[in-house]
Amino acid sequence: MGLGLGLFTALIWGTLPVVLKMLVQWVDVYTLTWFRFLMAGILTAPILMRRQGLSAIFRVRGFPLVVLLLSAVGLCGNYLTYMG
Repeated sequence: MGLGLGLFTALIWGTLPVVLKMLVQWVDVYTLTWFRFLMAGILTAPILMRRQGLSAIFRVRGFPLVVLLLSAVGLCGNYLTYMG
């Protein structure tokens, strides 16, 4: 099962740049980026809520919170500059 999931992940990551370059012809980079993050959040939230892990994010304080926010901004910046 692990090999199958690894191959599927490699396939998806390999086709992602091609699909994104095609989508940029119809949708601007900013809309594409926020839509990707929105869909990831919508698909991940029910799993986290079922496992009661969503509340753990809101308990983060101090330096880990700064690192979390900085990494989220950096990831958004990475997507925007890669696509642009």
